[in-house]
Amino acid sequence: MNLRIYCSHVIITHLTDGSFWNRYDFPETTILEVRPKQPIAKETMVKDLLGFKADKINQWIEQGYEDANRCIGNVAKALQLQTEQKIVEVQCNQALANLDDDFFID
Repeated sequence: MNLRIYCSHVIITHLTDGSFWNRYDFPETTILEVRPKQPIAKETMVKDLLGFKADKINQWIEQGYEDANRCIGNVAKALQLQTEQKIVEVQCNQALANLDDDFFID
């Protein structure tokens, strides 16, 4: 049995402007690529990767977080607000239904 598992959505946070992969190799996946505000020079990145300095890795993680938050933070907030709006709408409809069920005289 060949069981294939894949991600439907992927967020990729780049550290440079270039890319070593082809997003079209994953046609069933929605891919959101976040490009850096301040790219790391490729020479510096290769040197740091070969030297494997943990402080550099932590800096890259922080930069990736900041770039992703800058690019998609507002989208996440909008989705949260949309979800909250749907909850309020359901509560409002329930309150109106409760009023309809009251025995007020017209």
